[in-house]
Amino acid sequence: MNPLQKTGERIYFTLEEAQILLPHIKKILKKLMSLKKSIEIYDLIDIEFDDDDYTEHLRNLRINKQFHKLHYEFFHLLEQIEATGAIVKDLDLGLIDFYSWHGDKEIKLCWKTGEPKIGHWHYAEEGYGERQPIFFLDEELKNEQK
Repeated sequence: MNPLQKTGERIYFTLEEAQILLPHIKKILKKLMSLKKSIEIYDLIDIEFDDDDYTEHLRNLRINKQFHKLHYEFFHLLEQIEATGAIVKDLDLGLIDFYSWHGDKEIKLCWKTGEPKIGHWHYAEEGYGERQPIFFLDEELKNEQK
């Protein structure tokens, strides 16, 4: 675990640093998204304990154990991603943010599953809907210097 994460401080990335970390994040995120789907399926199972049917009782116990095992694995993987400094924003979209700076403004570099590399950003207080292509960062900086 990164020592900065222990103190609750944000970790900031350059675009290059975030791009280098992305393949590692992608692998973990793929597993995390799969686990989320499995948990959702297990969550649909209605477990009732019947004292008269011991076989059913054992089956329900195994289902419950597997359900909790999936949760443990899920949160273990989530912690692995968060320990890098990346932020899981939306598992349904496969959305990951990385804190960064643009001049003196805090931004987030934004990547979504299916995109080949980090190609978007938005201001830290904004969200996915306001993301812009990375090449606009240079234009933004030029406008601020005028």
